[in-house]
Amino acid sequence: MDAQTDFLSSLKSCPLLRDLSAEELERLQTGSRIREYDEQNPVICEEGKVGDGFFVILLGQVRVFKHDEKGREHLLAVLKAGDFFGEMALLDMEVRSATCHALEPVKVLWFGRESFEKLRLEGSPIIGKLLFRMMIDLSHRLRLLNERFVYLRSCYTGGRA
Repeated sequence: MDAQTDFLSSLKSCPLLRDLSAEELERLQTGSRIREYDEQNPVICEEGKVGDGFFVILLGQVRVFKHDEKGREHLLAVLKAGDFFGEMALLDMEVRSATCHALEPVKVLWFGRESFEKLRLEGSPIIGKLLFRMMIDLSHRLRLLNERFVYLRSCYTGGRA
C-alpha cells in the first residue's frame, strides 16, 4: 500500500469522514494541511482567538479546557484519534470557545474556512456529509452536557428541583 492510499484509509476511519468516497477524501485533502504538535509545542488553538478552520485528530490525544473568570483551568474533554474539534468557530464565525493542547505527539488534519466555504458555495455534497456527521456528534455532546447539568444541579440543590 502506498503512502497516499494509507493516508486516505486513515481518514476513512475517522467517524466524521466515513461517509466520504475516496474521490471526496482526495478533494477534501487538497484544502487541508497536516499539522503536528507535541509537549514542547502543545497549543493547537486558544480560547478567545479567531478560528480559521477545524481539526481531525489522526494521531495522539488532545486536552480541551476553558479558564474561568478567576483563571482556573477546567477540563472539558480529552480527545483521541478520530475525534474532531474547532467546528464551532468554523460554523458560527465566533472566536474559539476553548483551548486545545497536545498531551503527546499529535498529528491533525486541519481544514481551513476558505476551503470549507469554497466547497459550500460550489454546492459540493462533501459539505452536506460533513455537516450531517457534525450534527450527530454535537447532539451527542449536548446529551452529555444535559446529563452533567442535571447531576451538578442535583448536587447543588440536594436533589430538590
